[in-house]
Amino acid sequence: MAVNYTGLAATAERLIRENGREVTIVKRIETPPVATTPWEGDDATAETTVTADAVFLDELVGGISGESGADRTWIGMILIAADDAGDEDLTTFDAIRDAGRHVELASIAPLKPGSTSVIYICKKEGG
Repeated sequence: MAVNYTGLAATAERLIRENGREVTIVKRIETPPVATTPWEGDDATAETTVTADAVFLDELVGGISGESGADRTWIGMILIAADDAGDEDLTTFDAIRDAGRHVELASIAPLKPGSTSVIYICKKEGG
């Protein structure tokens, strides 16, 4: 029996849009030092950003179970709608900005059976 991955991807997109919120995904790009003044470019960085809808699973689980704070099960994963990536390879991105909060990422991996991108799964750095 064939699995309808396109239908599953559409369902994932709908659930993320209904339960998530818009975030900015950030990729830092180090800029090389200027040859004549290397001290001015040593720590300079540029950024590439993508705006996407995301669900923070720890918040979703806390909302479902009614628990809060330290009693809540912590899940260090974030789901991102795959269609929001456009032509960008989100696996090379470093962080998420969400309403003034900055979340460093340990990894971003696509759930991609065959040629169908369903979602991106992000793991928060430190857990």
